Amino acid sequence: MSGDTCVRKKPHPDMLLHACAQFGVVPAEALMIGDSSNDVEAARAAGCPVWCLPYGYNEGGPGVPLAADRVIDSFMELPTLLMLTGSDTVLEAGTA
Repeated sequence: MSGDTCVRKKPHPDMLLHACAQFGVVPAEALMIGDSSNDVEAARAAGCPVWCLPYGYNEGGPGVPLAADRVIDSFMELPTLLMLTGSDTVLEAGTA
């Protein structure tokens, strides 16, 4: 899947909904990892929890989208955090 898979781009939720359908999961069971307010908006519109990195493409905005469920410093943290939170408690984990 790429940025041109769906007609509408983020922050519209089409790409996330498409990915969820492809993997056979409901959006609430997926996790969006992003780096911009567009990622947060798309996740919210799709019904996905969203964790963000403080770096990357943020369109000149603040480094950390404030509406993220959690901020992680690096992709390297993901395996540990996902094991600690469990697949059904991602949102309950709070912020780092």
